This record gives sequence, C-alpha cells and structure tokens, in this order.
Amino acid sequence: MADHLTAESAITVDRWRAAFESTPRHVFVPRYWELNEYNSPSRLVDSTVPSHRHEWLLAAYTDRVLVTQWRADEDRRIVTSSASLPSLVARMLHLLDVADDQRVLEIGTGTGYNTTLLCHRVGSTNVTSIDVDPGLVAEAVGRLDVVGFAPTVIAGDVP
Repeated sequence: MADHLTAESAITVDRWRAAFESTPRHVFVPRYWELNEYNSPSRLVDSTVPSHRHEWLLAAYTDRVLVTQWRADEDRRIVTSSASLPSLVARMLHLLDVADDQRVLEIGTGTGYNTTLLCHRVGSTNVTSIDVDPGLVAEAVGRLDVVGFAPTVIAGDVP
C-alpha cells in the first residue's frame, strides 16, 4: 500500500512512508461492513471466517474506507466508526507537518491505525488520543499493544 500511496503522491516524506510500511493495517481492521447501494452497512466481512479471509485481507490493503461500526437509528443504519481512506490519512499527516519529538493530540482514536502511524513518527510518549466510545478505545489499545506502541489513550468527552 505504501508504494501505491507514494505513486499517488499521498506520501511525500520518507518518515511517513516508513510509518505506513511498518504499520499492518489488517491488525486495526479485523472486520468491516460492506456498504449497500444506499451506503448503509449490509454485510460483515470478518477475518476469523475462513471464506472471508482473502476478501478481508485484500480490502485491508486497498485504498478504501472500511466501516468498522454502526448503529441502528429508527429506519436507517448510521456509521459510527470507520478505518479512513489511507490516502486521506497520509495527506492529513503530511499537512500536520509534525517534527521529531513534538507532542500530538489526536481527537477520535477509532481503530487506532492513525494513532499507530503517529507513534511511529514521534514516539508513543508524545501521542495522546481520545475517543468518546470506550469500546473503540479498549479495542484500539489492544491493537496498539500488538504492534508495540503504548500511547496515552483516553475514553471520554469534554463536558
């Protein structure tokens, strides 16, 4: 994926390329929901289901948004979390223009993928991430641990 993002000029800095190359996106998206023609989650693709594994792994390393959580609201389904488009993530990180050892506050931990990229770039001790969803935070912390990062991750909201 790093080759594709570099070819598309989404990654233009070697330090970010190294972060994308060493961050296994599939760890952060163990399952996702396919969207139907109305952009509503309709089918779960789960890495633990053998018949889904190839499709899941291909999607994890494709430049696409992957819906990871939704909720029902009356007659519709509302997406509440997703793994963002990797090319958009790369462009946002480039625009951040962060320097070595700077501290970063990330609003919206989500899957923890972007948090990991930030940790790779500036170090875990310099990254704090917050999300209003305690379930997402717990899953993200577990995934961050799997890839060897331990930033400060907070479940909460500003009153």
